[in-house]
Amino acid sequence: PLHPSLQPPPSSACADTTLLGATCGGGATQLLRLKSSLLTAEHRVVSCAFLQLGGLGAGLCDIGSAEAAQEALLTVQRAAAAFKVALLRTIVDDKGVRCLLAGGVPGFAAEDDAWRAVSLCAACAEELHASGLRVSSGLTTGRMFCAYAGSELRAEYTL
Repeated sequence: PLHPSLQPPPSSACADTTLLGATCGGGATQLLRLKSSLLTAEHRVVSCAFLQLGGLGAGLCDIGSAEAAQEALLTVQRAAAAFKVALLRTIVDDKGVRCLLAGGVPGFAAEDDAWRAVSLCAACAEELHASGLRVSSGLTTGRMFCAYAGSELRAEYTL
């Protein structure tokens, strides 16, 4: 069984619009609910979308405003929910702010995974460009090795 700290919160706990609150009903929570699927390492046909967000600060890896960064990530999360694509990872490092999203993982698999990934990238680019941000995206679809990695205390579904 999952550690109690990894159990999904009650749906009423997700009424706020903070970055953490926005993830409560999102991909990570749905993946955690599929415990038996997560424990299986397997090859799956997955459509991955990679988004790099630019314009949040002076340099590629600078964030000038925490509020602007949060709003940009909320935009990505809302698009992921709308297109039923899992937001698997958000990374902030020397390469900037990047998001890894995937369709075809447990809880997010459908015949139109590739279309949903392309649509997600287009929607994010349109909305974030309107906010004055730059978005670079990359897509790939194919057979990938997917597994649940980590322990009961800290784990993630990874590609």
